[in-house]
Amino acid sequence: PASAERPIRIELFGDDVETIRSFDPVTQRSQETLESVVVLPAGEISLTEGPRLADRLADWERLAHDEALAPYAAMVEPLRQSSYAPGLEAFAPDLGAVASLVDHLPERSTVVFEDSVELTLAWDTHEQLAEERREELRAQGLPVALFPAPYVGRDTTERAAAERGTVRVGSGRDAVALGWTSVTSYAGRLDAFLREVAAGGTGTRLIATPQAARIADLLGERDVFATPRDELADPPADGSLVLLHVPLAEGFSLPDVGVRVFTDAEIFGFRKPRHPVARRRRIALGSLLSDLKPGDHVVHEDRGIALFERFNEKEVVGVVREYLELRFADGVTSLPTERIDKITRYVGGTPPALSAMGGTDWLKTKRRAKKAAEDIARELLRLYAERETVRATALSADTPWQVELENAFPFTETPDQLQAIDDTKKDLEKTHPMDRLVVGDVGYGKTEVALRAAFKAVQDGKQVAVLVPTTVLAAQHYETFTERLETFPVKVEMLSRFKTPPEQKEIAQRISAGDVDVVVGTHRILQKDVRFKDLGLVVIDEEHRFGVKHKERLKQMRSEVHVLSLTATPIPRTLNMALSGVRDISVIETPPEDRQPIETHVVEKSNELLKE
Repeated sequence: PASAERPIRIELFGDDVETIRSFDPVTQRSQETLESVVVLPAGEISLTEGPRLADRLADWERLAHDEALAPYAAMVEPLRQSSYAPGLEAFAPDLGAVASLVDHLPERSTVVFEDSVELTLAWDTHEQLAEERREELRAQGLPVALFPAPYVGRDTTERAAAERGTVRVGSGRDAVALGWTSVTSYAGRLDAFLREVAAGGTGTRLIATPQAARIADLLGERDVFATPRDELADPPADGSLVLLHVPLAEGFSLPDVGVRVFTDAEIFGFRKPRHPVARRRRIALGSLLSDLKPGDHVVHEDRGIALFERFNEKEVVGVVREYLELRFADGVTSLPTERIDKITRYVGGTPPALSAMGGTDWLKTKRRAKKAAEDIARELLRLYAERETVRATALSADTPWQVELENAFPFTETPDQLQAIDDTKKDLEKTHPMDRLVVGDVGYGKTEVALRAAFKAVQDGKQVAVLVPTTVLAAQHYETFTERLETFPVKVEMLSRFKTPPEQKEIAQRISAGDVDVVVGTHRILQKDVRFKDLGLVVIDEEHRFGVKHKERLKQMRSEVHVLSLTATPIPRTLNMALSGVRDISVIETPPEDRQPIETHVVEKSNELLKE
């Protein structure tokens, strides 16, 4: 239903409703049982007016003679039966399907027209576009003169508003002056804002911000003291400074009363949306085998890769048993369901060739896998022991600047993202080197996790290297870090082939001298001429895209400094290390609000498609 959050499944027994349940459209599994559900019409057109419109159509003299009107002649009979007819949307205004916001207001309402001049311009533009569209249809031979206007006319809206009472705000003759004006926007220039507020001047100053405690600390450094409050019970004294721990959308000034109100929009340049993000309800999936479908690849412990074909029943010595039919390269075999522990679903990506039941290839494959597992285990043991014995610098707890940076993030963090940030910061405050893997899809907020960790390291005098696989990604990360850290005394540089050789040499010298706090770059960072004065954190984006030599250098770094790895697609070995506990893992699986899904299509090259 258009009004429901999830699709609804209704089970009937004859004409009786047995159950009503919402369900997940992806897994098709039921979510919750409902007592009732409201199903609104799928269309906006009410067919109760159909017979009246049919009479009007039948009265048109040209309807029976003009071939151009044949589609409309075909509508007459369905409309008499109050049924839908193709093309009926053209007559939506005649069927009561066009209404303005005013039509939905209660009788005792006042309609406020804000900025009458802008409204008039918008009205003119809207009507002009609609009429241009009608003209296009007329040029195509459609008798649009017979159609009603496809919008609510200005006069109709004005009339409906006047019946309820109207107020006009703006610069027109009949506009009401409320006396509200905007206040100065400091857009992140905190020093200038604090000087202005501390200086006092005339009038009462109210600061309404969720960062009230941080602002109070900064004002205290200037010997201006204000205790944050959660509400304003009484009018403040003239000329006083009041700090409110409340979110407001925008500040304003009331000159007649002598009050100025500042919010995050004026202090930091934007307002962070603050509303609870509900955790998605997670459904525990049943056994993997219960979801097996014909055609799925499975792995038989003793025989190798097979194709699951179907479940079937066989009678053996008078006993009916259920079997799984598995197809191998050299034939089909049946596996009784009590031996189902012998198979697992194949999860290796592109399915390989099917194994032969009687061959030795599968035994060789298992031996190779076992040896590789032993090699990985040996490496994991060495790395784990090294991590436990080597000491790294434990970073300090969050500072007021850290809180300020995090509050300046212009989006609402998802619960998974907040957890990843919290886990990373706790790791950085420990004395052994961090090695955390953050897994999340593109656009899920991994970069913000890295940025906050980098800023935490910089505040302790440490340098940060952000290592990315491509020059384009380096440029993107450099832009993000520069923009977010520009209000703080942090020097950010980029090292990639986008810089000329002289520029690269100069940046490398500054890194060695400790004059660069954060360097974003490609594998160029790993070359011998780049020596850090005091490296504290390495952020690695998509590690599996680096070469063998680079990975050896990164492996060495892991036992020396804190390492944070980001990836959207962890390779099996990386994931193995994370799941085995040698590398800590954070998974961000909740998409940010309003994030559009990424769709991939393989198509022929087309200029029209590129333009679109």
